[in-house]
Amino acid sequence: LYFRDTGLACYLLNINCREDLLNSNLLNALFETWVVMQIREASLQNGAEAKLLYYRDSNAKEISLLMQCGTELHPVEIKRDLLNVKRVQKKFRVFGELLSSSNLEISTGCVICDCDEVVALVDNLWQVPVKIL
Repeated sequence: LYFRDTGLACYLLNINCREDLLNSNLLNALFETWVVMQIREASLQNGAEAKLLYYRDSNAKEISLLMQCGTELHPVEIKRDLLNVKRVQKKFRVFGELLSSSNLEISTGCVICDCDEVVALVDNLWQVPVKIL
């Protein structure tokens, strides 16, 4: 279940100020939900609803967001803090191997985080600041 309005979710969780939010164990989940909703709203404003997916397997391997454009899947990792680039690459690569028997392919991915600028981390993996959403 996703609350499209993270402000309402905070109200229902009795998170009333910035300090409460920063101390909440739900901060990362609320942040991730807010980012997904911003991406969804942006796609709707551009006239096309993006196909947004979430992946988690029985071994707790997950990808925050998969954006499907035709036969391409763009993996997106959403974290408040910067991640280990090699870990993100491995996560995306493992998921790509799972798709080897389908007609879908992994394309350019990104990590959306609290950083200052867009940076190419490695081939097909970008760091994107949340502030540009």
